[in-house]
Amino acid sequence: MKVILVTIIAGILGSTGRILLLELISRVRIAHVDAVKAIGTLYHGYFGHPLLRGVGAHYLFGVISAFIYLTLISFVCPAASILVTPGFGALIGLHQDMQRVFH
Repeated sequence: MKVILVTIIAGILGSTGRILLLELISRVRIAHVDAVKAIGTLYHGYFGHPLLRGVGAHYLFGVISAFIYLTLISFVCPAASILVTPGFGALIGLHQDMQRVFH
């Protein structure tokens, strides 16, 4: 039960970090990144609140990704502690974000 709770919290924190990082990149004007609103618009169209729906979808995908990372990392490194595994997941997610922005 503790592993599930930590994984959900890691997914939420990772999604929050990704949203803040993408917002920072837009504010500094490195690139225009409005991924959260784009996700909401992609799945629900322009009707309603695409930003709110995008945030919900972003957090849902973040938690699902955290469980996928947990599963994959536990296969590669079964002796990893409950704190090391979310750290590996965070590094993988950060690497993916940086590749998308600067590629």
